[in-house]
Amino acid sequence: MALISIMNLTKESAIEIGLKVMNDIEYDWWDKEDENGPRAIFIDSKTNPLDDEEYWIVAFPYGKEDYGENIEYLIRVNNDSKIAINIVYRNGFIKLGFGETSEKYYISERRP
Repeated sequence: MALISIMNLTKESAIEIGLKVMNDIEYDWWDKEDENGPRAIFIDSKTNPLDDEEYWIVAFPYGKEDYGENIEYLIRVNNDSKIAINIVYRNGFIKLGFGETSEKYYISERRP
């Protein structure tokens, strides 16, 4: 039986969640003037057959001044729960938590 993808979030709402994450954890180092971001892409079992979960990757460019080209913060947002799970970036990873009562994201774990 084939899996049928149903997008619960739109691209725009995934980007809004990404912006909320960046604001809540006070991670404003991304390049707000760059024409390439933020942007979002939907990932499902057809795109990534190794993962049953459907999610959005929201990308925020940064580092053009330091590296000569943009690299990106990548925020993974669960399509069903509409909750951001983590952020991956050059040489790092942030596991996110979400306070149900405060309705704010926080850094649960950071590596390195």
